[in-house]
Amino acid sequence: MRLTGGKSSAAEDLVHDAYLAMVRTWQNGRVGEMQTGQLIVTIRHLFLNKLRDEGREERRLRLVYSAQAPIDEPAVSSVDELLKELPDRHRAALILRYVDDLSVGEVAASLGLSVHATESLLARARDQVRKRQEGQRHG
Repeated sequence: MRLTGGKSSAAEDLVHDAYLAMVRTWQNGRVGEMQTGQLIVTIRHLFLNKLRDEGREERRLRLVYSAQAPIDEPAVSSVDELLKELPDRHRAALILRYVDDLSVGEVAASLGLSVHATESLLARARDQVRKRQEGQRHG
């Protein structure tokens, strides 16, 4: 749920796709016994693949339309709410780094970015969270 920003239908789709991938792997004899950890890693990989695909599509659309969609800033009340409001790439980077406790290099590899780009992405994501938290306190 955290990876999808609390979007239950997207989370259900991820779990469904992950189970399907795991069953196919098991049926092909590439894994003996399915483990929960394998399922979690599969879910993470499927999410990141979807994120990359959406990023490519977004870049294509920007080239065509040369405009970005506005970002809504509703009031938030919890960490999960703060995460929901972040763009997918920012949310994924923060979760991989601070929830899954991956190193910056591992986050970079997962997102298909350089370490420098990942550090910058994490800094921007943390800055967005801070600004939203300050807005909560003063709002």
